[in-house]
Amino acid sequence: MRSFAAKITFVIQFVLSLMPAVDKPLQELREHYGIFPRPSDFDAYWEKALAELEATAPAAALEPTKTIHPRNAEAFDLWFTGVGGTNPQSRICNHGSSSENN
Repeated sequence: MRSFAAKITFVIQFVLSLMPAVDKPLQELREHYGIFPRPSDFDAYWEKALAELEATAPAAALEPTKTIHPRNAEAFDLWFTGVGGTNPQSRICNHGSSSENN
């Protein structure tokens, strides 16, 4: 039976064997833009998207979360208004700031 280290070594060697041994020269990689052509409306799309983002007031709200209670940290839910009327949510943990540490 193989040891854990031997199994890991085997997996790493296998993965590395799948990688190409020869790549493009560095200058050619710097000039490579992929195989798909840039859409004709690329700049117009991003101008419109960034203008919509700029016009959206984020209306952020940060509240202590009620769903998790980590030890030695504070956890918050962050809500904000996104583009297109979306309401994204994120969770923030502030380690080392809970009342248990003070």
